Amino acid sequence: EGVYRLEGQSNDRSLFEPKRYPLEKVTCLSVSPNQEIFAGTTKGLFKLSGEAWEPLPNDKTAGSKVNAIAFDQSRATWIATHAGLFRYAYQEWRHYSRADGLPSNQCLDISVTSDGNLYVATAEGLVEINHDKVIHTAALKGDKRIESVCSGPYNITWLGTQRGIFTFENGKIYPPEAEYGLLDNQVHVIYPDTTGAIWFGLDSGLSIYHQDSRKSWVSYSSGQGVIGPITAIIEDFLGNVWVGTANGGISVFKNHQKIREFRMEPGGLPGNSINSMLVSSNNRIWAATDHGLAYWNDRWQRFPLDGEVDEGVRFIAEDPVGNLWCARPSGRISIWDGASWRHIAGDTALGTRAINGIAFRREADGFSAWIASDQGTFRIESDGAIQRVNVAELKGTRSLCVTVD
Repeated sequence: EGVYRLEGQSNDRSLFEPKRYPLEKVTCLSVSPNQEIFAGTTKGLFKLSGEAWEPLPNDKTAGSKVNAIAFDQSRATWIATHAGLFRYAYQEWRHYSRADGLPSNQCLDISVTSDGNLYVATAEGLVEINHDKVIHTAALKGDKRIESVCSGPYNITWLGTQRGIFTFENGKIYPPEAEYGLLDNQVHVIYPDTTGAIWFGLDSGLSIYHQDSRKSWVSYSSGQGVIGPITAIIEDFLGNVWVGTANGGISVFKNHQKIREFRMEPGGLPGNSINSMLVSSNNRIWAATDHGLAYWNDRWQRFPLDGEVDEGVRFIAEDPVGNLWCARPSGRISIWDGASWRHIAGDTALGTRAINGIAFRREADGFSAWIASDQGTFRIESDGAIQRVNVAELKGTRSLCVTVD
C-alpha cells in the first residue's frame, strides 16, 4: 500500500501520526548517506522526491523485483534484483550478471563491510565484490540457496541458508564451529534485531552476536535461566527482545541482558511450551502455547478460542487486514476478526491435523493464505477456495515452515 512515516515524540505507538507516501508493493527501504529515502518494489527502484516517488534517471531496474538496497563508501547505490545486481553512481548504471561471474542472476541480499567490500547473496551462492570487480564466488553443495547475508567484524560474513548457518571468509564458505560462539549447531531461529545484533535460537539455549561489542558473543543456557530449545524470537516496539522456548516459558531481554522471565502460573502464561509468538499491528505481544493463547498487556491475559481456554495453539499469525489466524492441534484454523471467530477444519479441508506455519501474500483481490503442514503446502484464496501446492522439486510432502518474501 505504500510507505508510512511515523512522527511523534513518545514511545507510545498510539501517539504517532502516520503519513502515507503511496507506492505499490514495497519490498525494502533504505536511507542513503545523503539522507535520501529509497524504496525497492516489485517493479523497480524509486527515490522519494518531495511528496512523490520517482525512478532514477535512465532507470535500469524498471520492471524488476528489488530485494535489497545498499550504499558503499563511495556513496554508490547497489541494488539486488531478480534480474541481477545493479550499481548506480554519478548518473551512470552498471549491471552485473552471470556473464560477470555471479553464481545466479537472482540476487537476494547485500552487505557492505567496514573495509568497503560488498557481499551479495544469490540463489546459488555468494559473491564478493571489491573496487567494483568480482573477486570471489562461493557456492554450497546440495541446497545452495542463500537466503540472507550479514557482515560482522574480523572479515567474517554470516550466511543464513536452507542448511543452517555458515560463514564466508577469504573467498570460502565454512560450516560453523564452536569457536564462533554458538552453543551448538542446531539452529532453530535466526533473528536480527534493530541494533544490528544477530540472535541465534539453538537447541541448548540462546547465542547473541553483536559486532559493536568487544565481547562479541553472549550466550544463555539453562545455567543462565534460558532453557532450550528456542522456538521463537521477536522484538517489540520498544526494542525489547522476547524469546520463547519449548519448555521454559519466555525470557525478555533489554540491551542483550535478560531482564525478566515468564513461566506458567496463575494469572501468568497458560503454559511453558511456547510454540509461536507474534507482535501484532497494535503492538500487542501474543504467545501461542500448548495450553492456550495469551497476550501481554502489563500482565498476561488468556484469550479464549471460541470459548475454549485451554486448547493449545501450534502457530499464530496476523493477516494483512489484522485478523489473527491460530492453528490448533486438532487441525482447525481459528480466525479472529476482532469481534468473532470463524474456523477452517484442517483435518477435513486440508487432510491434516499438523499445521506448522502460516504466511500471507497480497493478491489483486485481497490476499491468500499459505499453510505449511505435515501433509504438504496449501493455499487458501481470498474467496475461501483451498488448493494443494504441488512443487515437483520438493522431496516428500511434509512442510515445516512457509514465508513470503
